[in-house]
Amino acid sequence: MRIQLLASLSVLLLSGSGCSSQEDPLINVDASTLDAGRTDQTDGVDSDVESDGTDGQSSSAATDSTDGADGQTSSGVGANSCESDDQCSGATCASSVCVITPDSDSVLTDNTTDEQVDDTPNLDCVGVEWSSATSETVTIYGIVDRFGAGRPTTGIEVSVFLASDWPPVDLAMFEEGDTEAIRNAFRNASTQDGWTVLSTEPEASAAALPDACDGDRDCPIGYECMEPGEPQSGCEPEFGLFEIANVPANVPLIIRATSKTGTSAFDNKWKDTYSYNLVASTAWAEDGNRVRMNALLVSDGQWQTVPNTLGLVGGIKGGNGAVGGRVRDCGTDARRGYTMSNVSIGLQKPGKATGYFNTSETDTVPLVGRNATNIFGRYTAVDVPSGPNRLVALAQIDGVLTSLGFESFYLVPDSLAVITLPGKVPVFNK
Repeated sequence: MRIQLLASLSVLLLSGSGCSSQEDPLINVDASTLDAGRTDQTDGVDSDVESDGTDGQSSSAATDSTDGADGQTSSGVGANSCESDDQCSGATCASSVCVITPDSDSVLTDNTTDEQVDDTPNLDCVGVEWSSATSETVTIYGIVDRFGAGRPTTGIEVSVFLASDWPPVDLAMFEEGDTEAIRNAFRNASTQDGWTVLSTEPEASAAALPDACDGDRDCPIGYECMEPGEPQSGCEPEFGLFEIANVPANVPLIIRATSKTGTSAFDNKWKDTYSYNLVASTAWAEDGNRVRMNALLVSDGQWQTVPNTLGLVGGIKGGNGAVGGRVRDCGTDARRGYTMSNVSIGLQKPGKATGYFNTSETDTVPLVGRNATNIFGRYTAVDVPSGPNRLVALAQIDGVLTSLGFESFYLVPDSLAVITLPGKVPVFNK
């Protein structure tokens, strides 16, 4: 069983055969070529075209050899794996994954104003491996952001890892399917000295707090605007702050956020969250060589609300997880990455449901039936099998179907993987 687990890891984390020539920084295994049979296409609701309504697979064994439980074929290859478009039931094969074909051009949103702009998305970073020619380090800092409602995010353990050292555990030590042991190993894995801290409560002087606010941007870091635009509006401390020094710049990083206030992973109201392939770019460093880089957590309530909204009866089963994030362009020397609308995503090992969101940044409930991102570039996939996976994004740019590349990652059981692509330098809204 241990050999099977390592074999699965080697097959799933591979370099792409689609439009991206990206070399994956998350793995240290040889690339391999998929030889997948015909797969089904996600329709944004239940991960299939001819669905049996239960498991993200076609009802025909001739077109999809998934076992109806874990989003992969009996050989361990993802159910959405492909080598050509004709294996994708009307979708597009991009970077070896079937992705729904977007039907309109992607549009950028300036996230400093939330207004759409006419710029063509800059995709210069697609297929480019981040690397640093120097040993320069920075101090990363930010908030522990929260997806959905929940308690203030103070007392949260935040750890940073080098993506080149991922995964931080020896998977050969675990039996395949022992999701509890794997989850605990990841959430307790140690990193370099000084790279694990606890988030602290934000403290702003009374003079720094506005009398009223129209949005989170009006508030100091770590504060949220309550009842924005109303006479009684005000800034309240909601997001814990963290700071970690001596972090390598310009290379992919992974940030783990976890709550350890209970005796086990299920004794608190947060789900462990892993944000993949973040980059502390010195191009946007502030005074003191500081780079802002937020961590993220998802509450237990949101963990249940999203799959229920997408019609997934019973929610995310134990041992599986969720994937979410934003699609943004690469930005320019003059601006950070803007979010991209009308982008479709696909997973090599699909979940039971895929969702996209509306035009309200504060609304964290997905829209049923939507097949591409809206102006804030947000997406989610729920009840995704844990283990190695690949996410691919596809857009239409000036009428031309364009791959936005891929990100390979390891979905830790009972956790959220945050994947943002292709741009790595966000605009911060709070």
